[in-house]
Amino acid sequence: MRAKKVFLFLLAILIADISALSKNRIIKDPEVEYTPSWISIDEIEFDKDATILRCQLHNRPHWWVKIDGSSMLKDRNSGREFKFRKLEGVEFNKEIWMPDEGHVACTLYYDPVPSDVKEVNLVENNDDPFKLMYGIRLDGKREIKKRKDKAVNPRMMTADFYLAQPYEPDTAWRFTNKRYLNMPLDQNGKAHVVVHLDNVARELRDKFSSISVSLEEQILRKQMTLSPMLDDDNCIVMDIDLDYPVSTFLNPLGNVFVQPGDTIEIFTTLESTPYGEPRYMTYRSNSESAMINALLPIIKERAGLPENAYEISNKAVEKGKESAEQLAQEWGRMLENIITGEDVRQMLINTPLSTAGKDIVMMSLIADMGSNIEDIVLDHTYKQWIYEKNPDGSVKVRQDSTWVPLDYVKVYEPMIRHKSLIYDNPLVLCESRQWVFINRSIFGALFRNYQTVQTDSLNYEDKLIDKYGMRGMFMYDLRHSQESARKINDAIEGVQLGRVAANDVMDNLTSVIAGDLAMISSPQVANKVLGEYRSIVRSLEGNNSETIEQKWTDEQKALWQKLTAPYIGNMLVVDFWGMGCGPCRMGMMNMRDKVEALKDEPIRFLYVTDEQQSPLDAAEAWMYENQIRGEHIFLSRNEWNMLVEMFSFLGIPHVVLAGKEGQIVQNGFNTRGITTDELKELSTRF
Repeated sequence: MRAKKVFLFLLAILIADISALSKNRIIKDPEVEYTPSWISIDEIEFDKDATILRCQLHNRPHWWVKIDGSSMLKDRNSGREFKFRKLEGVEFNKEIWMPDEGHVACTLYYDPVPSDVKEVNLVENNDDPFKLMYGIRLDGKREIKKRKDKAVNPRMMTADFYLAQPYEPDTAWRFTNKRYLNMPLDQNGKAHVVVHLDNVARELRDKFSSISVSLEEQILRKQMTLSPMLDDDNCIVMDIDLDYPVSTFLNPLGNVFVQPGDTIEIFTTLESTPYGEPRYMTYRSNSESAMINALLPIIKERAGLPENAYEISNKAVEKGKESAEQLAQEWGRMLENIITGEDVRQMLINTPLSTAGKDIVMMSLIADMGSNIEDIVLDHTYKQWIYEKNPDGSVKVRQDSTWVPLDYVKVYEPMIRHKSLIYDNPLVLCESRQWVFINRSIFGALFRNYQTVQTDSLNYEDKLIDKYGMRGMFMYDLRHSQESARKINDAIEGVQLGRVAANDVMDNLTSVIAGDLAMISSPQVANKVLGEYRSIVRSLEGNNSETIEQKWTDEQKALWQKLTAPYIGNMLVVDFWGMGCGPCRMGMMNMRDKVEALKDEPIRFLYVTDEQQSPLDAAEAWMYENQIRGEHIFLSRNEWNMLVEMFSFLGIPHVVLAGKEGQIVQNGFNTRGITTDELKELSTRF
């Protein structure tokens, strides 16, 4: 009997061992160092015949992804490849459209991966390294060490963290512009910003070793750009000069609110969502800036601000005038509710934000909705123009005789009713989208109305009128301060190109600026314009002769030399462009005849882009098809960011004119309407 029990016990152990041997090893929710936006892994199963990845494909609803037949697993250390075998749930090399939930399950089979392989990458033939997956761990997850101190993990400092902080509700708070009518606009401080970046796979470090930081000051539209580098600790450190609190754009992270005197840390990831946003972003600072950044997206969502507003606007405008007006009125009612309703007010009262913090968030909500309404007007205005492509690839523009403008009284009704609160408010400089609302407003129908008047018995002219009573408002001042800055820049450009004498410019400029100052009510804005005028006068008198090159670092000078050295002896027209930029491509096509006509002159046209926004094969194919001559130069993303900083441009196209020795003649050279003879003449002098 005893022998029988021993036999049964041994048999049970044997069966258990055989069962264990036959059972496939499975890793659920495997640890991955870098996951792209379009695919994630739920689990990995190791079968004797295959390595099986059960995955989710991701994109925006009704957008598509595609699995390439070249997909493979690659040993991260040895480079050994494990080929793709089959795909279940979807088809490879075909567009896989996303349902409303934005994800689709699928299973990928690869050659079996040996047990001694610790990490693999999921790769395919793709020009974009950020679309691949790096560091898939096959030996289980790393043990996370528990913190011994009681300090809060900064990656947990989300909106919920800040909302949980103790505070006393300020039930008397109401949004007003009066607190800010004398807001100082010359604080001359710095914001110290540190970005802590997670998920930086070693395969991506040379592709992402810097970010671009851009800020456009809205009184004089001065642009500031930086390209700080990623350090060995995966941190990016920068100091940003500020005159007042403002949102600055950190590409690819998005807008971040900062104030003079800030030390603000941003904790985020290189991984992004299908919407192009980081998977998470948390903040810590020595001021309220961290809380404002953390709470703003949540409050916008809870306030019901429309997602993908630009796409909604486009669809409404495509349907016609009536549809566009209906959407504008609907969004106008939302704006009215934000300003006068209790929902948003109570939402802000029940946060730990200070009065200024509440006001900044409220101004951001108002500016967002105002920008959305202005976008409807702008899109509809563009509909009056019909673009037709000529056989040579150039574009002809004609006006649609059937086009009718929107009823602006209907569209702008709530904005006109609350115009003092919205437009006579310096806090608009601090709103979360940095420049969008100001730009849309001062170039929109509320601030630019013209009336045709007769000047004499034969002549008429369009005269700017103040139809909606905006004169004296802060936004009206910004319009005139920006006009002054443009006139100053135009005058300087004329001197730089030798088209006008410096003395003549100064005499004319003094008169012009005096006229603009008479239109500005804000002393702070007027002082900014006067300061710029005095700086330009000193420059023209030779008392401030620092060139743009003298501001460059040695590394920046070396990059410019590398770019221009092959063309020394030629005047250079350096055009910064990108494949996704329609005006860039149109401008290049419009310059084709001039490039061809000047091919034997000492002039070279350099078309400069970066490999990330303009993949080499696609860009070269487009340029070949459209007969874009000149020099085609492709830079790394880091080189591009450095040039953006060197020439301080926020958008493309941007053109720089350089002389035969590579010296900068003009940063922001205007090629629109320039003739072949004018370019020839410039080449004799530069």
